[in-house]
Amino acid sequence: MADKNARQILRTALVDFDTTHLQKIIVAAYDRWTWDTNSDVDKDWFEVAEEILEERGVTTKVTFNPTANNNITFHMGNGKSVPVLTVDQTLDLILGTNKNIKVTDTACPGGYEHTLLEITGCDMEIGCDLKIAIVNFLVNELDFGSLMASNGKKLTQVIEDKALEAVRNRL
Repeated sequence: MADKNARQILRTALVDFDTTHLQKIIVAAYDRWTWDTNSDVDKDWFEVAEEILEERGVTTKVTFNPTANNNITFHMGNGKSVPVLTVDQTLDLILGTNKNIKVTDTACPGGYEHTLLEITGCDMEIGCDLKIAIVNFLVNELDFGSLMASNGKKLTQVIEDKALEAVRNRL
């Protein structure tokens, strides 16, 4: 009886999550259950989330075959399937996406999604938010220089050395 009550409490907690976050819970809970704990509690998390999604017309297919790909795929109810997370035969972890790889701070209400990578067919580009973060990082390093490379030099020193070398080569 306690297990049913705990599962019902979990269902009550998860039912108001949107589809995207339920899918994220499935990926995280399944990963934890498969690779870390093998506990019934972790299994309940992804099973309850799957039940809620199924009620919404979104199904999840998890396959586990040691000789083939291990993956989590979401079927969106309209014929589309998205292979969200896959471990291939060489044990490489593959993140599947339709176009963009984004991150958001889920602790922040209405968290802003930051585009890290944009993928079009076989081409991959750095996303606009990651470009801004890289530029900000470089500016801060040039202004304040807090990190050192493995050779013990800061970014400003490396740039100065390369600039001096280029000037010497031109003279």
